[in-house]
Amino acid sequence: MLLNKRFKIFLNYVAGPLLFGWLAYSIYGQVKQQGNIEEAWQQIKEALYGPQNWKLALVVLLMLATWFIEALKWQALVKPVQKISLKHAIRDVYAGQALSVSSINGLGDMAGKSIYLDEGNRLRGMAQSMVGSWAQFLVNVSMGLFSLIYFRIVMAHATQLPDGLSIWQLNLLILLIAVPIFILSLLYFRLAKLVIWLNSISWMKRYRFLVEKLSLLDTPILTKILFFSAVRYVVSLVQYMLLLQVLGVGMALPPALAVTGTFLLAITAIPTIALAELGIRGQLSLYLFGFFSTNTLGIIATVTGIWLINQIAPAVIGGIGLLSIRLFRNTKQ
Repeated sequence: MLLNKRFKIFLNYVAGPLLFGWLAYSIYGQVKQQGNIEEAWQQIKEALYGPQNWKLALVVLLMLATWFIEALKWQALVKPVQKISLKHAIRDVYAGQALSVSSINGLGDMAGKSIYLDEGNRLRGMAQSMVGSWAQFLVNVSMGLFSLIYFRIVMAHATQLPDGLSIWQLNLLILLIAVPIFILSLLYFRLAKLVIWLNSISWMKRYRFLVEKLSLLDTPILTKILFFSAVRYVVSLVQYMLLLQVLGVGMALPPALAVTGTFLLAITAIPTIALAELGIRGQLSLYLFGFFSTNTLGIIATVTGIWLINQIAPAVIGGIGLLSIRLFRNTKQ
């Protein structure tokens, strides 16, 4: 346990900042090499203060919509464990985001959402939250898979392929993603049977209380959770399209959607350390969007803007709420 704690401290406070510093320096070098950097910077300033700033306001409003959708999803997920109001569900998802930004790949989200539940329900709530993360993973990866298939179709008719890409590598990547996501989708809709199987394992019997409520998530509820996850994904796509347009990253709509889908797939699949996440997002965005646009400053501004609006701002809101929490006192929802 002590070694585990030290390793987490090393990741968050040593490896994270070092990795972020290296990535940030690399991104800075790539932005400096942009030939029209002054023009790109002017576009960003015009976006903030010009006639298109309403689109930025819309991106912020869509962030509120994202977390409202997540609250509806959480309320449906946790209902078998403890009924909560929509108001409290909204509070829970912001608390989840507050802990998410300080953990690897947002794993703290499960603990954050459950922290306001009654004492005996917190661990059960974390198990229910895992199903919501599972649904969002299925949506993100499936849509990313469709994005890769789009590029595969486009590349089949291209006379010249982008540097670093080949058709056979793309075919292999599509296959490596398609098979596991198909299996995970089947298991998702057979959750009750999966719970029965887990309970049949001898060493799992002592943890039965954690997963017993999962069997109450039947097909209609699981379908609803998947629907909410898909709506959240679509909202994120709209946010990216708006910022890419405002910040002068000139791309046609089909490739812009496909690149964003591939980007979200990569962010979902790659383990990230909290303090290095922005740097990783920046490098990935320059590589993927860079195939279609030379506006590196606009690409970085888009990714950074989405990260600040969708991740950091909700985390601050949730963090303020967590200041008043009392962990060892049952509170009625």
